Amino acid sequence: MSALENVLNTVRIVLVQTYHPGNIGAIARAMKTMGLNELYLVDPRNYPAEEASSRAAGALDVLNNATVVETLAEALSDCTQVFAT
Repeated sequence: MSALENVLNTVRIVLVQTYHPGNIGAIARAMKTMGLNELYLVDPRNYPAEEASSRAAGALDVLNNATVVETLAEALSDCTQVFAT
């Protein structure tokens, strides 16, 4: 495993209270393109959903391995550095 792959494996993407399931799928697809694989969903409004799966297009592994939690604190509990937008 390369140094870049090691770094990418430490990145977690967290989506909070996602309203539209298509956005979850689109994020999974973008993550896969960038070599990221750890997706956390905090209290998503509608997940799992067919639209999330169809928008994931080629990134179903990222989507299917997403961790769903109830609070942001749970999603970040073992993180040492957090950046938010």
